[in-house]
Amino acid sequence: MKRINFIILIFFILTACKKTNEKLIIGSWKIEKHEYSYDGVIFDDIENSCSTDDIWTFTKDGMVEVNQGLTCAGSSTPETTWSLKDNDQTIVYTYDNALGEYYSIIMQLDKKTLVTEFFTGDIENGKVRNTFSKY
Repeated sequence: MKRINFIILIFFILTACKKTNEKLIIGSWKIEKHEYSYDGVIFDDIENSCSTDDIWTFTKDGMVEVNQGLTCAGSSTPETTWSLKDNDQTIVYTYDNALGEYYSIIMQLDKKTLVTEFFTGDIENGKVRNTFSKY
């Protein structure tokens, strides 16, 4: 009997964590920093980046709406979906104009901040870090 109760407790803990991360992500986020690293060099803020004033809205139905800020007003963004993977530590994106899935590792997530990192796939071992604040 104790073993069954323990299994039920573990199930509730695991499912509660997923819902918590999902609930934290749903909503609008503003990119505060867009940084790039290559070959182990420390991240550098990309000044004048087109992305640094974008608002990303993650919806409950798995869509991402990107509102281009004033820096790059008029740019269009492809239809994008999102989901969680790897114990809710990775955001998986798909784009209507690109094949495959694109992964961003969640480095930090709380009520006010979301920090993600992804590999660019270039030969310099490039990595991009986006720091978002809740909008």
